Amino acid sequence: MIQYLIIKYKSLKQDIASINWNSSWEEEEKYLVELKDERSRYPDDFEFDSLFQYKAQVYHLNKKKRTVLAFLSTITVFYLLLLCFCNYIKFFLKKEKSKDKNKVAYFYSKSIFSEKIQVNKTLHFIAVKDLFLSCNDLLFIFKSFRKIGFNVNILSPTIFRVAQVAYAKKKYGISEAWVNMEYSCASGILHAYCKKHDILLMNFMHGDKVLSLRDSFSSFDFFYCWDQAYKEIFEKLLTNSQIIVESPFAQNILLNTGVTKKLCYFFHGCETFEEIELIRENLFFLKTNGFTIYLKDHPRNECRSSYFDYEVVDTSKRISDVLVEHDYIMSQYSTVLYESFFQSNCNLIIDDISNRKYLKLKERGWGKLFEENSRVFFMSKMLNI
Repeated sequence: MIQYLIIKYKSLKQDIASINWNSSWEEEEKYLVELKDERSRYPDDFEFDSLFQYKAQVYHLNKKKRTVLAFLSTITVFYLLLLCFCNYIKFFLKKEKSKDKNKVAYFYSKSIFSEKIQVNKTLHFIAVKDLFLSCNDLLFIFKSFRKIGFNVNILSPTIFRVAQVAYAKKKYGISEAWVNMEYSCASGILHAYCKKHDILLMNFMHGDKVLSLRDSFSSFDFFYCWDQAYKEIFEKLLTNSQIIVESPFAQNILLNTGVTKKLCYFFHGCETFEEIELIRENLFFLKTNGFTIYLKDHPRNECRSSYFDYEVVDTSKRISDVLVEHDYIMSQYSTVLYESFFQSNCNLIIDDISNRKYLKLKERGWGKLFEENSRVFFMSKMLNI
């Protein structure tokens, strides 16, 4: 029963996180404009960014799903509070660390940070279970929801995010929190919490982005994006942040031989059977034209390569090693295309044939970086379609 509830909760959260391909960006943009007008009638307090990000995220979610999500979020709230209470007992007699301007909390991976920004910083990793809330923290959360109106679907991620930063503040005396949560409706309230405690909240873009209601109204002190095209996307999505363009990939150029035609196809793990058949045809065409084909599955879904007869690259292999060993990188759309573009001399092949969502991705602002570049090839043009 518990396992079922966890799966159901993750499924509903995925509904919020996923792009609704049945609607156009034009339709969603109209709703975003309505929310923008409504947001302007409220105070500038960061907490309201959370409210309006949530409103944008559940635009496509029907009433039944919202009710089920509220039920599961309520259970999650009690579970998170229990974890916080356990750590509260653990830290009860311990004095909070004094603040250090060089101490930083991070919550995912150092790979999304450029080397330059880490200079003279001491980074502390905060795990999912590292949660703490003092009585003052609970009072802050209560006041935030008294301000914007109670909503348990916002409360659940808010408790989690605030409790992680509170834990880092208590244990390490951090002065900065480095997050990747532009998709989370907790960002506004967390921004207010960090401002209250003089902690700089910095968000680092993680993964490819397109125009989507999910990422609208995000709120941080600074928002690091990979490229000017992404800055324009988040400006359209009304982020309440100072945007800085800085690629974590543009540090060391990885060079391959450039003389072979070794190609690695990266799966993103969500390809349909129809798309797999088209990928099969595309790769056969490339093979007959002298390419040596390799495949790399997405770490979260390692079954796509099983439909093919080509050699498979281990999912544990570092992307940097793959870039050195191959001359061409191919995918429908993936973060690895950007990583390859910035960090190597690899040629890119964008599979716009098998990708049935390609035109919708273009509508949502994807791929501007790759237009009119000599290192980038499109499968449709290679096939003269």
